[in-house]
Amino acid sequence: MRSFSGEYFRERIWAVVVTFGRDDLLKELIHNFSEQTLRPSKVLIIDNGNSKLSFEDKGDFVILKRLPRNLGSAGGYYFGISLASRFADFVFTSDDDTLYEKDSIEKLYDAFFELSESFNVGAVRCAWENFEGERFYEVFSSVWTGVLISSRVFNVVGFPKREFFLYADDDEFFRRMTKSGFKFFMVKDAKYKRRPQEHKIKRKLFGRYISFYEDDFRNYYSLRNEVFLAFHIDHSRIPKVVRRTTLMLFYLPDKRSVILEALFHGLFGILGENKKYSPYSEKS
Repeated sequence: MRSFSGEYFRERIWAVVVTFGRDDLLKELIHNFSEQTLRPSKVLIIDNGNSKLSFEDKGDFVILKRLPRNLGSAGGYYFGISLASRFADFVFTSDDDTLYEKDSIEKLYDAFFELSESFNVGAVRCAWENFEGERFYEVFSSVWTGVLISSRVFNVVGFPKREFFLYADDDEFFRRMTKSGFKFFMVKDAKYKRRPQEHKIKRKLFGRYISFYEDDFRNYYSLRNEVFLAFHIDHSRIPKVVRRTTLMLFYLPDKRSVILEALFHGLFGILGENKKYSPYSEKS
């Protein structure tokens, strides 16, 4: 483990977690953070406008910030990361439905400095439980789950795009980071475990199962933002998005109006929150 004498106090880590009123998950996650061999200096909880959240501040370790309304995951991470990066040299991002092995943050931190001897590293991320790849595996995008990001990255590439509202804000940010010259690696020995959340439905295609979101708001935002990324930022993604849209139209006939609206808005760059598809009105 890297020696923390002297330099350590300039290399503080803040964890940022965006939640929408899931108390039990949060309590488990905060306990998980408190038992890390390298604990974050602070855990910043962004309560995304859910007044039903009963969780309160827990002393100096946890900071709870309640947003006046739901800004989506993109708005929540924008707010949390922009605040945490002002005070910490590293930001560790996490969803609230994730737990980590006790030495995961320590292994990410050590890996960051080991890799930095050879590369311009911007971030390192945890691997999933059964990952069996290389010790350090280069990646170019990621979800927010279990990522340790150097705060200097935000000075160069900015923050997540709030106008995505839900979905793809993480993918877009990390692709922007790697295109700016920062290397991004998955660390095999730093593991996370996701706790199952029932958001999807499955359909069978040629003997294999494919999954789709159950809620209209999830289908709308995920497809709209993927279409926007493919047609406005990264054209290599167009075939994949066309294939996904076609499958959705075929397998989800009752959601065709949602799918077509998402496709139209993505193609024409109509982003931001769509009041018609609110997480408040559906199961989140």
